[in-house]
Amino acid sequence: MSATAYQAFPAWMTHPGYRPGQVGPLVKDQSGFTYHAGGKPVQMPPVQVMTEDDEAYYAAKGYIRQGKMDPDAYAKAHAIDPAAFNFKPDEYPKWVELPASFNRPGEQVCVNTEDEELGLLEGVLPVGAKLSVPAAPYVLPPAPDTKDAEIAALKGAMTDMQANMAETLAAMQKQFQEMLEAQAPRRGKRAEQDQAAA
Repeated sequence: MSATAYQAFPAWMTHPGYRPGQVGPLVKDQSGFTYHAGGKPVQMPPVQVMTEDDEAYYAAKGYIRQGKMDPDAYAKAHAIDPAAFNFKPDEYPKWVELPASFNRPGEQVCVNTEDEELGLLEGVLPVGAKLSVPAAPYVLPPAPDTKDAEIAALKGAMTDMQANMAETLAAMQKQFQEMLEAQAPRRGKRAEQDQAAA
């Protein structure tokens, strides 16, 4: 039997009562392990049959073979002769490499006719031949180096922050000094009272 001959098996059969399975809710136990609890198994899943006996067995359970098996249609589809289409792809234009006789060996050029290609192989191009050199691949320009700009911006932000901190610290010291000066008379009286009590 050839590889393209019709074969009735293997084949797929499905059941009209097919129901997909369902995953149960996610549960997490005390140790942190998670799992799915419960759920429902798949009911009447599709089956692949390999012989007529398998097919008869599953057909008795209510399974139905998928698709219509038609050996004549299969043979007709595979009997078409590719040569009957008379398809011939266009050979030109095509890319070829310049031979070693040129000053740029290995470079690719586009030839439009067989005469141009033969002329390249012989090292002599026919009169009026125009060779198209492939465009160089597009290379993205390098991205601007933003590191220096980012570093300068960070340094400026740090300088501003240091200045703000210095101002805040000076204001806090001034408030602390004023508070000490305001409490000085009270502390002096308290010290005198403590000495008198002793």
